[in-house]
Amino acid sequence: MITPSKIPLYATALLLLAAFSIYAILSGADYLSSLLPGGLPLGNVLAAAVFLGLSGAAYLLAKQRKVLGRIAAIVLAASILWLPVSVALARNASLNFAGWNGTLWFLFTIGLLFAAIGTLLVAVGVNLYSLRKAKTTAK
Repeated sequence: MITPSKIPLYATALLLLAAFSIYAILSGADYLSSLLPGGLPLGNVLAAAVFLGLSGAAYLLAKQRKVLGRIAAIVLAASILWLPVSVALARNASLNFAGWNGTLWFLFTIGLLFAAIGTLLVAVGVNLYSLRKAKTTAK
């Protein structure tokens, strides 16, 4: 069980995981094409880690809120399913797409990215607002 005082620490760790994964992907590191057991490239796992890091941090920050917590949980569930859905659409572990499956995957991926970033930004904003409100009422 995560105590409320540790939530910012865990959220920061998840954001660092996402940042490392984004850096590795954008830098085009050689190890991205390394195959894991089962033939899955490491780059695909790091791409999934981006979604999991962003949406996981958003969920941790938003789970105390009723509506925002549910939205964050849905985005987290979609992030967990991103890699299996991607492999199913591509019909291969390397995520090489053909035809409309590539378009569907692209729309799913972009939509999930915007949802994860948006949920994270709203969760951070709500938490900052709550902290500011608590400080003003304490005075």
